[in-house]
Amino acid sequence: MTQQAPTTRVLRRPVRIRGVDAPGLRRAFTLVELLIAIAVLALVSIGLAVIFGSIGETVSEGRRASTLNRAAERIESQIRADLERLTREGYLVIANRYASEEAVGGGEPPVLEGIDMQLSPRDRRGRARRADEIMFFARGDFVSRRVPLASGLLATANEAAVYYGIGQKRVPDLETPVNSAQNFFFNPFPTDPNLESTRRRSYAPLLGVQEPSGAPANPNRFAQDWSLLRQVTLLTTPRIAAQPPEELFGVERRDELQTGRRLLQDSVRQIAFQPSARSIFNSLAWTDIRAYASPPGTPSGDGDSRWWIGDIARFPSPTATPAQRSFPAFRSSGVVDIAQGRIADIRRQILSLVAVGRRPGDYYAPETIRQYSARPASGAQSFDGFSAAWLNPNTSADPTPQSAAGGFDLDGADGQILRAWVFDSMPSLWDTSGPVPRYLAGVRYEDTPTRLVYEGDEFDNSDEGLLGRAIAEANQEMLTSQVFVPRVTEFIVEWSYGTVDPTLVPGNPEFRQMQWFGLPRATRDDDNDGVIDLRDHENAPTVRRYSDPLFNTPDLQQRDDRARGRLLVNAAPSDQERSPDFAVFGFTDPNSTPGTTDDIAVDWPRFLRFTISIADPEDQESERTFQFVFAVPGGRG
Repeated sequence: MTQQAPTTRVLRRPVRIRGVDAPGLRRAFTLVELLIAIAVLALVSIGLAVIFGSIGETVSEGRRASTLNRAAERIESQIRADLERLTREGYLVIANRYASEEAVGGGEPPVLEGIDMQLSPRDRRGRARRADEIMFFARGDFVSRRVPLASGLLATANEAAVYYGIGQKRVPDLETPVNSAQNFFFNPFPTDPNLESTRRRSYAPLLGVQEPSGAPANPNRFAQDWSLLRQVTLLTTPRIAAQPPEELFGVERRDELQTGRRLLQDSVRQIAFQPSARSIFNSLAWTDIRAYASPPGTPSGDGDSRWWIGDIARFPSPTATPAQRSFPAFRSSGVVDIAQGRIADIRRQILSLVAVGRRPGDYYAPETIRQYSARPASGAQSFDGFSAAWLNPNTSADPTPQSAAGGFDLDGADGQILRAWVFDSMPSLWDTSGPVPRYLAGVRYEDTPTRLVYEGDEFDNSDEGLLGRAIAEANQEMLTSQVFVPRVTEFIVEWSYGTVDPTLVPGNPEFRQMQWFGLPRATRDDDNDGVIDLRDHENAPTVRRYSDPLFNTPDLQQRDDRARGRLLVNAAPSDQERSPDFAVFGFTDPNSTPGTTDDIAVDWPRFLRFTISIADPEDQESERTFQFVFAVPGGRG
């Protein structure tokens, strides 16, 4: 029997070739399909990028808004706390001005389009920006911001002058040696009035001013670099009962000549070893020790010390005595926050000075300060000369505390003298020689210390060297300590009696709106040109000068007439929108008759309004504006 071999059958899948189905191959994408898929994927990616980008921008915007809102909350909280401590035993002064207005018309230094201040280098248009100031007196617990020289020994006071205003940085001085005492940029010191920039090509680095050709750049030119300062000047007198330490930087309390004890005690130039101005008035803030040819600590003829312990760091030996020099302590230096005196004394001094016709220029006016020299003009009288008459009951010289009893007329030249002294008490410097005060310099500050490292041989290892270094470091820290809010591009202060204009009718945008006073300012597009600018002042300013007649009833009109020219230094008409304005509250004529046209008791404002613009920290072309309204405590004055 024959057996056949098994037959093997191979099954093959059909293969498609050229459009014919091929069972052994998978179907692939065509080129067209791939292009379509890539396009769809790109569109989806773009969409996702837009979505996530939008989310990122929203989160970033939310963070910036949160940062600015927190700054606004801090501003509101601090100003409210300060106003709650305001005392009407002092006075209130408000200065309304446009930044760098002082340079308009003078030609030097140049300004950008009149008073249009640029926000940043990318801002090609600029706008008018206000740099107002306000100062009032308060009672509470106040502590100096300076780092104490002796551990635990702080300068404190229960009275103070509270000031808000945009500060002024110094131009870097790269020509004078860094370790030179005359280089105030790198070595801040109480004797610096903060008036000039550098020795060569000197100019006033005011807000918004473009530096002259070839001069160092102005750090205050662009508004995004400005900062709002809050300076609290402690008002106090030497604490005679305070027990000084046994020794401080080599100065011993029980030295043989007793100069050590005097340098360790509070005096007319130091409180708790911190530098102190002789007076809150800039023109009385200096001590005349030109007649003393002895080392620091030597008493004057009355037995009191005219020295600050820091003087021994600059004049460590009798051969380096400060003959032919004086020692002012300017708050505009940014390193001094103490002044001698009390609120009641300050008020009496102003009234007595007005009564005898004495002006700040009779002593040491800021406009007479020489460049890079703290020496006063020849013949100027220091606080020592002033106090010799003021504090001596047996003298016949003027002024004395009783001088005010002679009376004066605040409606004329006496009013200008009073306001000159009020502005002389501001920490910023003003030229008060004319009928309208002129801004000279702001309070110095810096974003960061100008010196973080000192050379090893700059301060030797002696007691004087260690003291000098401690003071230098404290001065550096003070430059940044008074910055209240950085990147403030505008600061506006206005006031109101809480009244409305009864002459307005329904339909007027200001009908039944509270009337605010200060420098005229448009808050809406009154000329309908699409821009809120200075031209809107000429149509319907929503903030007016107080000298404008607002009332048509006899009793209110009479009150307005009585206050005209007595409240404000400048009575310019409202159409002169660039002219600065000033308001001073808290003084009355002692010889006035209440209820008559001679009664010039000016009511304290009932409300204060602060408008503050802050630059966006991440956008050089953006800023936000916040507004706060506060009631002035103490009821209607």
